[in-house]
Amino acid sequence: MPRYLTLAIAALCVVISSARAGLADEYDGDAVERCFSHQSETLEATILMRLGKWLIEGAELGTVTAESGESWGYRVDFDGEVDGNALNLSLATLVEGDYQLRQGVWKLDGTTLRTDTTEFHEADCAPIKAWHGEVEKQDQIILAQSELVETVEDGEYCYARERDTIDVTVRLQIAQGYVSGGAFGEFVLGADATQEFWTTVQGSVDKNSLNVDLFTLINGQTTASQEVWTVAKADLITPTDTLVAVHCDQVREAYLARQPDALPPPDNVDVAALVAQFQQELTDFAGHLADCSAFDQDFRDIPNNRTLNRAVEGLEDGLCRVRFEAVDPEGRVLRCRLTSDQTATFAAGWVELANNIRPDGSYINSYPSDTPDGVRNIMSSDACQPEPL
Repeated sequence: MPRYLTLAIAALCVVISSARAGLADEYDGDAVERCFSHQSETLEATILMRLGKWLIEGAELGTVTAESGESWGYRVDFDGEVDGNALNLSLATLVEGDYQLRQGVWKLDGTTLRTDTTEFHEADCAPIKAWHGEVEKQDQIILAQSELVETVEDGEYCYARERDTIDVTVRLQIAQGYVSGGAFGEFVLGADATQEFWTTVQGSVDKNSLNVDLFTLINGQTTASQEVWTVAKADLITPTDTLVAVHCDQVREAYLARQPDALPPPDNVDVAALVAQFQQELTDFAGHLADCSAFDQDFRDIPNNRTLNRAVEGLEDGLCRVRFEAVDPEGRVLRCRLTSDQTATFAAGWVELANNIRPDGSYINSYPSDTPDGVRNIMSSDACQPEPL
């Protein structure tokens, strides 16, 4: 079945790329590289920055030495705006695999740069550029290696990124080869103008790659897209940006508050064609149920924006074995063992559902009040039991 849910962050691509073009425009003609260093008993650090009339970007690399003699390295990537001698920055700090995002204001007075914690003095850029280049090269090697060998474990993952043009937070839940979750944030459209967005994320997991369908709601309109994201040790890499890992406790409450109850159908998807295909898939499933012939089917649960699996596994001890994925709030698999009468009723119920799908993918209840819903009645009976957690 074609995947139709949109990539939430694909919608960010145009905004981010245009912002980067604007950044280059600001730097043209008046951007300079400046380098600073600090050396003391407890800290050795260097800063390489590209400073324009209005904008700034760069990185700080350093080594901290404790009284015990233990030492560790850190890296701070930053970008932001220049306001006189004040540098209003978004900072992403990496210390031994742990990322932290924050805002900060640094002061540049002549050849002295004062960060939140340390005073730096201007230095020769040649050795600092060489050192930063070597570190960047090693970072890319480590990242490439992690992409090749890492496998994403089941669990909850959260990421964030703050830039001049967009703030975005992502929360993902990964289990049994599937990923679900969402992204939310806002575009910065101007000095006092922002636009909020929400993206539903659904898809499959292949080692450290997430093949995701994104369903993005902006200003009351929904768009659909697909992307491949990569999970590294401390990053989420999308086609348009790299988001850094954050503790989910920091974003869970905001995520739940922003999560919409439902999304309108995507404007760039032929919903009628999807429903027709959904009807065909239900009919195919019902046909294999009727004679209990082996059948395995991935399908799109349109109302809930997710991909699931159902299968007819064949006869065993005279009973037809049927399996449904993620049918309860805990995401457990439901396994059914049906007699021949139950199997016939069950198959007829799926045909009835196929004939009564609304345009949004939900079902019309066509059963009279005195006639039980064959599908729901059997799935809630003792013949069908969820797997233990």
